[in-house]
Amino acid sequence: MASRHEPTVVRAATTDGAPPSATAFASRLELCRSALASMRGRFGALVASLGVAEFADDELCVLTDAAVADDELPSFVSFPLTSRMLLVDVLGSSDVRTIAADDYAARYPTVASVVRRPGVHTLVAVGFRADGVTGAVSLGLPVPPDARIRADLQAVAATIGDALARWERHARRDAHAAELQRSLNPGDRSGSTSLVRRCVAVPATPAHAIGGDWYDVFDLPDGRVVAVVGDVAGRGTEAVLTMAQASASIRALLVRDGSPERALEHLDEFCAVSRVVAGTSCVIAVVDAGAGWATVAHAGHPSALVERDGRFEAVRDAHGPLVGFPDGPRRCAHVSLAPGRSLVLVSNGLIAMGAERGVHTPDDLADAAGATTGLPPAMLVAQLLTGWTTAVPPADDVVVVALQHHDPAHPTCSFTDTATPEAITRVRHRVADWLAVTGAALVPQWVVAADVELVVSELMANVVEHAYRGAPPGRVVVEAVAGPAGVEVAVVDDGHWSSQITDTARGHGLAIVRSLASSVTVSSTPYGTVVRARFDAPDGAAV
Repeated sequence: MASRHEPTVVRAATTDGAPPSATAFASRLELCRSALASMRGRFGALVASLGVAEFADDELCVLTDAAVADDELPSFVSFPLTSRMLLVDVLGSSDVRTIAADDYAARYPTVASVVRRPGVHTLVAVGFRADGVTGAVSLGLPVPPDARIRADLQAVAATIGDALARWERHARRDAHAAELQRSLNPGDRSGSTSLVRRCVAVPATPAHAIGGDWYDVFDLPDGRVVAVVGDVAGRGTEAVLTMAQASASIRALLVRDGSPERALEHLDEFCAVSRVVAGTSCVIAVVDAGAGWATVAHAGHPSALVERDGRFEAVRDAHGPLVGFPDGPRRCAHVSLAPGRSLVLVSNGLIAMGAERGVHTPDDLADAAGATTGLPPAMLVAQLLTGWTTAVPPADDVVVVALQHHDPAHPTCSFTDTATPEAITRVRHRVADWLAVTGAALVPQWVVAADVELVVSELMANVVEHAYRGAPPGRVVVEAVAGPAGVEVAVVDDGHWSSQITDTARGHGLAIVRSLASSVTVSSTPYGTVVRARFDAPDGAAV
């Protein structure tokens, strides 16, 4: 069976037929593949195997690389530690053991196929143990090994053990940084019903590239809503800890004063005493939904985008230098945020991803966002990410926060739940309630409410089954919008669908959805998947 043990972390190089020096492979699998290829070249082996013990699971994860090219790259296969195998027999021991190929096949019949390669005369194996990593390597050689080969193999096995141990340390360090980033990122804590929100934050890949990007959405005592997107200098654990300090400082200053430009000025003053958060970039928006205005200030950060007249515009005013490097009084811009209009804040990472396509300014991003005007926040963010980014995971943290002023005249259905089986019924009932309340005024008579409810249920079931497979249930956002032309619903997740599950093979649910809706689109990004279903007017229906 395929192994589960492939945490992602580092990358390094192997040269001159030597075993990997350690530091940086994208995964443990990649590191082990390189080690096997190096051993085959160094010793003239026709087949090489490497096993790593997973004592918590009572398994040995084995990777085998043969001189005969296979259709696929070798992958780990897990065996119980009680299996009759040469690798198990030498596990953790530095003693070299040899066995003739014919004797091997008789003694270990369940894995005899490994040595059934033309020219394999002798199997030689040795174990290794280094800083909590226990494993073994074996080679299929055309001749019995002499003393020099045996000694060399012992040295190579020890080097591989050291490389794997260093990889494990990097993995633990970067997993710790990623967990810190998740736990210290403030997130959306607003209770406002006047603003519909969608916030997306995706850490960089590989994990050691994790930076200090964050977002924070919270309420002020007077009822206004604050949204902050920021980025601190550096990478890894240190950047995450600085992020926590910067976000907490900005929050405290805004709760005290409520003015984004004065909060930045106070932070500049703090940097004169302590340079910990110096170099931070951020954009702060304070939204007064009752008045229909937002106050925005920037500190060395990409412009906020505001929806106006059917398009998005970059907020050009109120730009200043990075925190801690003031060049005069901080400024703010006051922008109109009428009901139904949206305000979008993004991180540097999103701009950098756009640069891969030759577009890399906030104005370019505003143009790309033009097709998303009028959409509720989850649809807006999903379409923006789909059109702007590539399918490649980001090399820098990516954050997007979209705020939409609730429009009572054109109410949207927007809520967040957890992707569990129990949520399917809850979501269906909430959409049904929204249709019942909104239907008389906005939903055309030819829209069949039961069809909309069934479509949402099937899309939710797909998310529950596929989006967070092998991980704890994650977030799912459901949105629906109605108008004279019909109804559109969207189900958005933050998970990672298996590449083996294609658009046409995501269960029977999608087939049902296609049979009921006028059109269905499925968009996947490194940040999740959005499925949108439209119910347009049938031929001959009045619009």
